Amino acid sequence: MASGRHLYRFGDFLVDQERGWLRQAPTGSGQAEGEVELPPRAFQVLCYLIEHRERLVGKQELMEALWKDTFVTDDALVQAVTS
Repeated sequence: MASGRHLYRFGDFLVDQERGWLRQAPTGSGQAEGEVELPPRAFQVLCYLIEHRERLVGKQELMEALWKDTFVTDDALVQAVTS
């Protein structure tokens, strides 16, 4: 994380939680940097997992954190992760 902003780097990717984007950084193979389009809920799942990367995050915790006052089936999480 850098300078108080929620900016994360993992592998060849950068996540700016504040601005809501995921970008693939340029690699040595000449690949240009590019924004990776994610549906909003998939981005929220990614950010939650990054924020809690020091431990295993269970399905129930994700469901409670991201769908607080909404009744959804497990399929909602599956759809967010596979989108």
